[in-house]
Amino acid sequence: MLRSADALFLGSHKNKIDKKNRIAIPAEFRKAIDTDRFNGFVCVPSLSGPYLDCGGLDLLVRFQKMLEQLDPFDPDREDLEIAIMGRARKLSFDGDGRVVLPTPLKEHAGVIDHACFVGRGALFQIWNVDHVEERFAKAQARAQERRFVLKSTPLAQNISKEKA
Repeated sequence: MLRSADALFLGSHKNKIDKKNRIAIPAEFRKAIDTDRFNGFVCVPSLSGPYLDCGGLDLLVRFQKMLEQLDPFDPDREDLEIAIMGRARKLSFDGDGRVVLPTPLKEHAGVIDHACFVGRGALFQIWNVDHVEERFAKAQARAQERRFVLKSTPLAQNISKEKA
């Protein structure tokens, strides 16, 4: 499911976690979430590292579609379902655009009193602020080395032609 350009999570933002474990979600990220169905977002401990994968309810749909590709009796599917769906949390916005970040999620990401929101297009991640610059530098270096893997798809070519 392709998100529209105005519904993409872009940029990075650092915010403080208060004593009640509340953190303000960047306004740009709140605008990218479909709050008609749920006034909040979904948060899952990442399987790829010490951070949280987050997004609208469409993130759960994406995970579910990937899981359904596996045989229902495959032990990998069961483990992935437990690790993803069993640990996923719906976090509701309060009136000020904050959510309470549950302790197990904070512990997985290693966040204590500050966190960094990192946009990744269709999803965003919550990282420990102490690791942000190093992770950005590694990603930039690898992206420069691997930039050739980006290919212009027919869809991208058509969008470019329509704008010209």
